[in-house]
Amino acid sequence: MAKIVHCFFDFDMRCSHNGILEFLNRRKIKPTEDDFIVFMNTKRDTIKMLCKGKKAVLHYKSERAILDPSIVAYLPHYLDGATLNLEGTIRENLDSMLGSEKRRKGQIE
Repeated sequence: MAKIVHCFFDFDMRCSHNGILEFLNRRKIKPTEDDFIVFMNTKRDTIKMLCKGKKAVLHYKSERAILDPSIVAYLPHYLDGATLNLEGTIRENLDSMLGSEKRRKGQIE
């Protein structure tokens, strides 16, 4: 099953695919076929994901919103081939946060 193995915040998004691979090589990180490595910029409006080993980089830039870093946990579930359903990721994250809040207040058993 795919999982996030590393997440880097405040990442310089000018890095190309080769720049990302060099960044990982310097840190001795070797992703496997099932691993996702996520990079988010300082403004929290852009995400890059390395997936399929080292074969694919997905780039997403939000035109209208600052992305909550907690959505990172849900990204692999909403990546279908070369398309990222970010709205689904955000919705699941919000559902999770609302469920946690209700459990804390004793509204859900």
